[in-house]
Amino acid sequence: MKKIILFLMLLFLPKYAFAQFYQNSGLGVGARAIGMGGAFVAIANDPSAAYWNPSGLGLINKFEFLGMYGNLFSNDITNTYFSIAWPMPHQIHLSISRNELYFLGLSGSSEQNYSLAISIPLMRDNKLFFGAELNYFYSNLENNSSSGEGLGFGFLYTQPVNLHTDLKFGINVSNLFSELKYTNGFLQNIPEQIASGLAMEINKMTTVAVDGISYVSEHQFQVRIGAEQWILNRSLAFRVGYINFFTIPAQITFGIGWKMTNVELDYAFESHSSLGYSHRISLTWYFPAHLKNQHPQVKIWDVKSMVGNKKIYLSWKVSNAEGKINFNIYIKKNNWRNYFICNRKVISTQYCLIHNAINFQKYNIFVRAVTKSPKRISSRVISVEAHPMSTIAKAYYRRAKKCFKMGRISEADGLIHMALEYDSENYTLNQFCKKLEKVSEQKL
Repeated sequence: MKKIILFLMLLFLPKYAFAQFYQNSGLGVGARAIGMGGAFVAIANDPSAAYWNPSGLGLINKFEFLGMYGNLFSNDITNTYFSIAWPMPHQIHLSISRNELYFLGLSGSSEQNYSLAISIPLMRDNKLFFGAELNYFYSNLENNSSSGEGLGFGFLYTQPVNLHTDLKFGINVSNLFSELKYTNGFLQNIPEQIASGLAMEINKMTTVAVDGISYVSEHQFQVRIGAEQWILNRSLAFRVGYINFFTIPAQITFGIGWKMTNVELDYAFESHSSLGYSHRISLTWYFPAHLKNQHPQVKIWDVKSMVGNKKIYLSWKVSNAEGKINFNIYIKKNNWRNYFICNRKVISTQYCLIHNAINFQKYNIFVRAVTKSPKRISSRVISVEAHPMSTIAKAYYRRAKKCFKMGRISEADGLIHMALEYDSENYTLNQFCKKLEKVSEQKL
């Protein structure tokens, strides 16, 4: 009798919706996500993204498989989930998943959800992704079966705060146009849900997240909070979460994860005063990228700098690049803790000029490529100090400019090289030297 009562609680939580079909009802999938209390809408960077936020599939750059088994509410329900995600050409990411609940207290009763999801980037720097999913539902509840379809979509935006910290915002709208049709002809709508989330990833080791889920037609709101901490060079993770229900007491979740090169094993535990204990275990397998040169291993090298009065000029070379690549410049003073992007827009050239630098202030600078791959590709860090042209170099420079105006190119060239001996890294002197070389080539 207890199991039947539990089943009815889930069946009407919230009312008129099945436990699994009501996608964010609190059951969830993936031991990693559940260990964080299901606060996963703004993270969604593994194959379970098809459930939490399909736009997160765009963060996956290789073929991945996730399988989960759950024993829920003190052995009243078993839950199995499988999802496969893989990247395609032209930055398209696909996923196929299957989710099933089996109610042990009701013989032959189960719910199944099959999902096909897709994700594409909306910005060339891969900060914003859009995802959509198509769901097929099937249930068999004590010889009364039903089936139906539903749509969903989501967005995921990532804003780098500094070199080591990302702020992420996600939103997922699910169960659009979802309706179940029973064998007896009865029709039942599955109410729409809007889930939004905010997450901060710090040093790729610590993540904190909070989600809010609005059940539109029910006028109810749910809050989820989660945190994840990796240690031992991202091989061991600890997780904790909190889920606030609106019809039953809240619950606390705990999780642990162990990651090797190509495999991650996760476990989640839920304790609830009314529903009992739940256990989930997940296995995620990472396969090598199956598309040759899909994400070329771009290399940024030979970074050079020249300076001037409150100016820093950078140039660099790129290898293994296919197509157009954009760049960001990260800079910090020696006494700053974090790096910041100094360019307002991404740079499409392999050089840039930084204005308004403080003279005689040492800066640490590196170049980072904005590629299709989520992997961060950066140059080495160089130290640069802006300063005005030295007095002796300035004197030679002025004489060289007078000779140039009078057409005495060879004399001007000799004077500018004398100036470079005293200030070889000066931007103005090097630019003038290049100008003289072009004029000399044209005369020849």
